[in-house]
Amino acid sequence: MVMIGLALFAVAPLLAAIFVPNALAQHSDVEGAIILTVLALIILGLMERWLNSTTGTAVFQALGWRCRLLQLSIVALLATAASMLLFIGPTLRFWNYGVLTAELGLLLLAGGLASMVAPRNSVIGFRTRRTLASDEIWRAENSVWGRRLALASLLVFLAALTGSWGVMLAVGVAMMIGIAFLVDDWRKGRQR
Repeated sequence: MVMIGLALFAVAPLLAAIFVPNALAQHSDVEGAIILTVLALIILGLMERWLNSTTGTAVFQALGWRCRLLQLSIVALLATAASMLLFIGPTLRFWNYGVLTAELGLLLLAGGLASMVAPRNSVIGFRTRRTLASDEIWRAENSVWGRRLALASLLVFLAALTGSWGVMLAVGVAMMIGIAFLVDDWRKGRQR
């Protein structure tokens, strides 16, 4: 039932464009909106297929509501972008960047919360050769990774208030956290 709701959420911008065509922007990008909607549905389908696998079921039981929050944040980001292409047009104003940046913050928050409790797997969490080798290392590293992602999401939410600069700040924060973790993992691997 949840998947049906998420799928309807993903196609809502296109349904609105069909039923209220006079609300479309003058130069709306219908093709771009269709591509984003199809991408959201493909991601939902792949996630659902993985969650129904043996590994995915174990991860889903461990994550619980965090898994649905992750799915919702991905669909919300793509559906909002599709809506903007349809109803605002390709010329985005600065407040649109703030909305997308806030949704990127939600995605980081959901990823961080999921990483903190996810069992060792090949899809969700900070995955390197070293972390995948041991449950103990996996839990320790992903606990820190998840907390840092959650902290980064707060910075991204604050960046959303800055408008167009928020997107660049959000990407920069995410890249710095990722690079710092990769360097740290490389150093720990070299010490062994």
